[in-house]
Amino acid sequence: MINWGNISDVSVAEGSGLTAGEAGVEAMFLVHANDENGNLREHANDAAHITVAVTGDSPAATRVEPSKVAGIYNAYIMYPEAGEYHVSVMVDGESIYEGSAMVHDMQVRPVTGLNVDFPEARFEHSMVSYDDELYIFGGARPDKTYLDSMLKYDAALSEHMHEYPAVFSYRRKIEVKNMVDADFTVELMLNTHEMIEAGKLKGDCADLRMFNTDGAALSMWVEPAMSPGGCGSEKTTVWIRVPGGMDWFWMYYGNKDAESMSDPNAVFDFFEDFEYEGSPLEMGWQLSDASTDTCTTEDGFNPGDAASFTTSTVSSVTGKRSLRADTMEKVGGSLFKDMPTMGKFTMKVFMYDMLCHGAHWVSPDFQVCQPMADMKTMLPSLNTGVGVYTASSEDHYCALYPWKTTGVEREVGWHSFTMRDDDEHLTVTYDDGGESEASFELRSDDMTTDISKVFIRAARLPGDDPAGSSALWDSIIVTPYNPDISVASHEEEYVVYNPEAKWEAVGTSSPPPARQAHTAVVYDDAMYVFGGERSAYEYSDVWKYDFEADQWAFQAPVNSSAELGRHDHSAVVYNDA
Repeated sequence: MINWGNISDVSVAEGSGLTAGEAGVEAMFLVHANDENGNLREHANDAAHITVAVTGDSPAATRVEPSKVAGIYNAYIMYPEAGEYHVSVMVDGESIYEGSAMVHDMQVRPVTGLNVDFPEARFEHSMVSYDDELYIFGGARPDKTYLDSMLKYDAALSEHMHEYPAVFSYRRKIEVKNMVDADFTVELMLNTHEMIEAGKLKGDCADLRMFNTDGAALSMWVEPAMSPGGCGSEKTTVWIRVPGGMDWFWMYYGNKDAESMSDPNAVFDFFEDFEYEGSPLEMGWQLSDASTDTCTTEDGFNPGDAASFTTSTVSSVTGKRSLRADTMEKVGGSLFKDMPTMGKFTMKVFMYDMLCHGAHWVSPDFQVCQPMADMKTMLPSLNTGVGVYTASSEDHYCALYPWKTTGVEREVGWHSFTMRDDDEHLTVTYDDGGESEASFELRSDDMTTDISKVFIRAARLPGDDPAGSSALWDSIIVTPYNPDISVASHEEEYVVYNPEAKWEAVGTSSPPPARQAHTAVVYDDAMYVFGGERSAYEYSDVWKYDFEADQWAFQAPVNSSAELGRHDHSAVVYNDA
């Protein structure tokens, strides 16, 4: 157990938001809150102790908020205009960073609307702004048909969003190749390390969104920062549930106020993250009566102890809990959960390796030993498993059956094992997306397997330390596998997208006659329209639109003249005229 000291100036600020930015778009960087010994303070809320000061020709807005990763904070700077700024980051008044930031002009961004029915194309219309909403009236279609309709664009801004626009600033088109007719879960690899460093993505990847062309969000799961290929890595795995037949969708990001929409239960056929305090046996898991790993008979064989498997808050990949498989003062055993048999599959599990002796491994198909007449009991020939088995190798991860080393060296910490079976080859990838990623083939040709369960084994082995050992398991996923389906990311686009923004028709009752090339101005709580042209006739009338009442009214003048009729003119409001 770590006894954390107070937050100190050993804390670290990092990210491109400290040195560069785009005017009007929030830049982001991360602050790692460390105590004086360099330990990340995972069990404290230190946001109030962290301050960001920015000086330049214009004042910049700043804020600091906790991220989804304990002890790491998202810090934001809204640079108001292009130029050079000086940035200071302090912890309780002590500086942890000082430097200059060069800010460039805002990129021109088209307003995109996936769930918005954009109005038909028109020209020579008028447009005004009132209460953070845009109103367009009249104009003509490309075929020269004159229009008398008015539309309101609700940008869905709030008081908070004036300071920090809650919009997505970037998007990429994601292409799906060889998609099938049924819904399918695909893997997308992203360099989120680069995106976060550039200040375009939140430090916890919470603002990643996948949308279809109608604006409906697709279910997705971003592997978390604790995993080897998780958020913040150069090869982050994002799992997306794609509707059948869809050959492309949009990925949006750059919304610093967005909350995570990762939902593994909506993405995978099987997901288990042990987020409960009770026994796994109360949540559908069973204690197996399968015999030993080598299928040799042992006197007084005990199939296992349910108390060997409990949920723990020591460490986790997702949430706050994981499964602890314990052979310390307990006998260990085999835990499994059945699932519908699947031929082509991906199974991914996360294990915390404590570098202890013993057996801690996982299998998609482990079966009980088969007794044979006048012979020792034999394992079924297709049993598959991977993990720790120190009777075969103390320093490397192993696979069965028979047990053999994979050649991948063991390391303390969270690691992943990903099994993929396409009915022709069964391969395992260690630390998929991580710096130590390695793949090896378990079987090929007719020696593949079907997944029918998730089977977890914890046991002491002959010659082990009598004190026993432990391992943690978390975030177990199973989903169908099709090697022909792949996804590809297109180039990044600068956009403005607010999912809450919308167009709607207003002023539909008794509008002015259709026209183009007129003017419109806002005075008090109303819009005034004057003049315009239709079929070579020049209008000289004045109409008032009341924003609050949503009503048009003709404004009868006290005097008039034919010379007032005009189009393609200008109009302004000055004082009360």
